[in-house]
Amino acid sequence: MLIKSRKRGFTAIELMVVVAIIGVLVALMVPAVGGVRESARRSQCQDNLHNVIIALHNYEGAHKGLPPGFIHQVPNHSNYGWQAMFLPYVEQKPLYDLIRPGNPGLADALTNAKKAKALQSKVEFLVCPSEKGAATNSHFVAFDSDDEPHELALSSYVGNNGSDLIPREWSTKDHRLHVRPPKGIFGPNVSTRFGSITDGTSNTIGVGERTWTLKNGKDVNKCGAAIYAGVIGDGKVINQRAILGSSAFGVNSVKGDEKTVHCESGISSAHPGGAQVGVLDGKVSFLSEEINQELLDNLFVKDDGNAAYLP
Repeated sequence: MLIKSRKRGFTAIELMVVVAIIGVLVALMVPAVGGVRESARRSQCQDNLHNVIIALHNYEGAHKGLPPGFIHQVPNHSNYGWQAMFLPYVEQKPLYDLIRPGNPGLADALTNAKKAKALQSKVEFLVCPSEKGAATNSHFVAFDSDDEPHELALSSYVGNNGSDLIPREWSTKDHRLHVRPPKGIFGPNVSTRFGSITDGTSNTIGVGERTWTLKNGKDVNKCGAAIYAGVIGDGKVINQRAILGSSAFGVNSVKGDEKTVHCESGISSAHPGGAQVGVLDGKVSFLSEEINQELLDNLFVKDDGNAAYLP
C-alpha cells in the first residue's frame, strides 16, 4: 500500500522572516532609487545651466555685449530682465516676439491680457527638474502699471550681480537711475562685454541656481527661486532679487532676520550640500555650501585681479 506524502508549506514564523527580509531590502532600495532620480535631475539641471551660458555667448556675439541685468525703463516698477531678453537664443523666439521686451515695458505689458498670459508660460529649460515650486512664482510677484499683482513664470536661475549686498528694496527719490558698473556680470542698464571680464571667463560665474524652498533641519525656509521676466516693482520700490544674486549671501545660507533669509538673495538649490553655477567659459560646477567666502566673492567679481579657480 502506497502512502501519499504531504507537502510541507511555510510556517508562520518562516513567512514572517521572509516578509521582514523583503521589507529590509525595500528600505535599502528606496534611498538608492531616490538617489538615482536626484542624480538624473541634477544632471538635467547642469545641462540647463550649460545651455544658458551658450545662449549668453550667442547673445554677446550678436549684440557685442551681454543682456543688461534689467532695463530700468519705468522707475520703481516691474521691468524686463536678462532672461527675457535672451529668449530668441534659446529657441523661444515666438515667445519673445509675443512679449516684445522693452516695447512696452514690463509693467505696461502686464496690463495686456495676452502678454500677461504669455509671461506666465513655463520655459522648461529655465526650471531645474529638482525644483518643487509651482509653475508661477507667488513669492516674487510683479505689479503692472495699474498696481495689479501678477504671478509670473518661475525660473530656477539668477544672474551674477557681484559680491555686494543687493538692496532688498531699491528706490530713487528723483526717479532717475544712478548707474555704476556691477562688480559681477549683470546690472541695471549695463551690457557687459567679454573683453571687460579681465579675471577670465573660466574664473567668473555667470549664473547660479536658486531654489523655491530650502530645508534646514526641521525648518523649511522660503528662498523664492526667481522669475525670468525681470525685476519686480510696485511703483514705489523695485526688487532685484527676482533675477539677480550676490555672493555676499553665500550658498544655501538660511541666515537672516525674521522677514528674509540669505537664500532669497544668494544662490541655493534642492541638491544636497550645495548649488550649481554656470561659469562663463561654458562649464558647470557644483559649489559646496561650505565654500570659503573670499573664494566665492572672487568667483563672482569679474575684474578685481583676484582670479579664483573653481574647486
